[in-house]
Amino acid sequence: MLRILALSSSPRPPEVSISRRLSTELIVQIARAHPGAAVIQRDLAAEAPPHVGAALLAGVRKPELDRSAEEAAAVAISAEMIEQLVWADVLVIGAPMYNFGFPSVLKTWIDNVSVPGRTFRYDRDGNAHGLVTGKRAYVVTSRGGDYGTTGAEAGNFADSHARVALALLGIVDLHVVAADWQALHPEARRDGYDVASRRISELVPA
Repeated sequence: MLRILALSSSPRPPEVSISRRLSTELIVQIARAHPGAAVIQRDLAAEAPPHVGAALLAGVRKPELDRSAEEAAAVAISAEMIEQLVWADVLVIGAPMYNFGFPSVLKTWIDNVSVPGRTFRYDRDGNAHGLVTGKRAYVVTSRGGDYGTTGAEAGNFADSHARVALALLGIVDLHVVAADWQALHPEARRDGYDVASRRISELVPA
């Protein structure tokens, strides 16, 4: 049985959000290709994870019995998100681009699951090795302009952030589905959506 972890980070509701609509389209397509697939939905915009603070940074470095109540609570929240990530075979991340990057709630999720000794480790030479391997990830995004063509990469910190952050964890099989031109006129918006929808069909044939 295929297991899918779906993360949503757009503050807009499903009937308005392009990244949410495309993420749902992708999940439906994957489920059709894998009958019986299990899905965990985590809406980071509706229930934002806490920012990483001193309690988590200290707590993950202590034995369980030595943690304060605040540290134990922070570690437990992080551990829940890590358990969902480890459980999944496929990760679907719905994330619009805001000001050249992802919504802050997604960055906060990444911070909570990036725990040395749990999801990655350093060797004696300081090289990082991901411990969450064998997974496929999709980043489903909407962008106001055109950030997918040659010459536009300088303003696209979202895709590069996803690739580097997930690679740290050991997830290197990453595919981006992007709806560009969403801040332009209606025809351009439709064209951008259609490009993204076709990309989904290419990645997960019906």
